[in-house]
Order: sequence, then structure tokens, then C-alpha cells
Amino acid sequence: MLQKNSDLEKSSLMKHFPKHWQTSQNNNYRLEGLIIDRVISNVFKAGMVITVIDGEEFTDCRRSKDRAEIEAECFATDETIFRLHDAEDHSKYRGFVHFIHGNGGHVIHDYSANVRLDRIIDPVLDFAATKGW
Repeated sequence: MLQKNSDLEKSSLMKHFPKHWQTSQNNNYRLEGLIIDRVISNVFKAGMVITVIDGEEFTDCRRSKDRAEIEAECFATDETIFRLHDAEDHSKYRGFVHFIHGNGGHVIHDYSANVRLDRIIDPVLDFAATKGW
């Protein structure tokens, strides 16, 4: 179980999350950032781009490989949805990942059930499990 902020080292890759997230002392909130950071990395490695929906509407971040742009749109509301497309052919929709914030290690609420996304999400869920979830 998480007890110290040192358990949640701040990744240099997460520096673009909104200020209210960066200054939070809430370990569950910090863990969510680590999990989302890993999802973004795995999506990029799988050759996909991300469109961000902030829980209410599409953001200006559409079919992006720009980590800073994607992270800046996370945590704007109580949920974030990533729509995933092939990086080479944006017309190829690959699925979604739905995050509900405030759930700590259970921030991944739902995702498309397919082999591609299982390869992205399973290692992230394994990581969350090592943090006591």
C-alpha cells in the first residue's frame, strides 16, 4: 500500500500534467499520473496516436504524439478518455481508454477489449498491482 510520496517518484515524462495535479500531495492522484504516463508511453510504442476527450467534450488535442499536449489535457475534469488511432493511417480507429480520476490505482475504468489494447494495458495494470492495487 502506498504510504510515502517517495513511493511515487515523479517521472520527468509527467511534467506537463496540469499544475493542480503537479502540486497535489494525494498519493492516489500521483499514482494515477504514473499509470496514465505508462499508458501514453505504451500507446506510442504500439504505433498509435491519441485524441483526448476531457469527459465533457473533445479537446484541441487530436490524433497527437505530443506527450506535453496530451498530458496538459488530462485531469481537467473527473474523467479523461483517450481515443486511439493508427499513427500511420489516422482513419484506422484502434480503441479507447477511459480513466476516472480519484480512484488511484483503479483509474483505468474501461478500455476496448482487443489484442492491441491488452498489450498496452496489461503491463500498466501489473504495475498498478505492484503499488498495492
